[in-house]
Amino acid sequence: YNETFFNYSDKNDITWLKNERGGIAKIRSRFDFSKFPFDTQVLNITYRAAGDLISGVFKDEDRGTLFLITPSDDLVKNLNFYRENNYLQEWKVVRTQANSEFKKNRNNEFVDTLTLALEIERNKLYYFAKIIIPVLLILSVAWYVLWIPTDDVESRLTTSIVALLSLIAYNFVFQDDIPKLDILTSLDKFILLSYIFCAIPIFTTIRLSRTIEKNKKRSSY
Repeated sequence: YNETFFNYSDKNDITWLKNERGGIAKIRSRFDFSKFPFDTQVLNITYRAAGDLISGVFKDEDRGTLFLITPSDDLVKNLNFYRENNYLQEWKVVRTQANSEFKKNRNNEFVDTLTLALEIERNKLYYFAKIIIPVLLILSVAWYVLWIPTDDVESRLTTSIVALLSLIAYNFVFQDDIPKLDILTSLDKFILLSYIFCAIPIFTTIRLSRTIEKNKKRSSY
């Protein structure tokens, strides 16, 4: 037989498919992307006992005296195996942990719970190789115009503007790899700062050309 249970909360939703040989769970959780792509997430999967396994109401002083759900040795081995053989190429499992404790449910009853905690860390090499390093190269080109002779203002300005346009165009290349959120992630801040630093040589060149023009007028008098 097959049974499907669906549980939804503000932080995650769970679909559980079960048969006589075991079960498969599909879990979705809210992530904190503020430090993307240098973020570390902690995934907590909590199983609460139901039916006859409910421990009933306990007083506060009696909490933790009995656990009906106890992590087995096989559970710990499977968590360690998953940590070392993770098939999610984008993430690295840093730490795994299993805890059993009493927690209050919606009826204010203490229920035996089993919590599996997975601490995962995003692999950053992709973002360094495909986004951060190319952006830094474009910025280096934009700033190297300061080595062009000061009297060659046109070449300086052209190189700076081309670097800025290249940075804007490259942003459209990797925009699908950036989560579209209403907050600024670490990568978003890096990109915004790269625009500012790429525009500084342009302002510097324009200011320098104005100064050179004034000096030429003064020398002609």
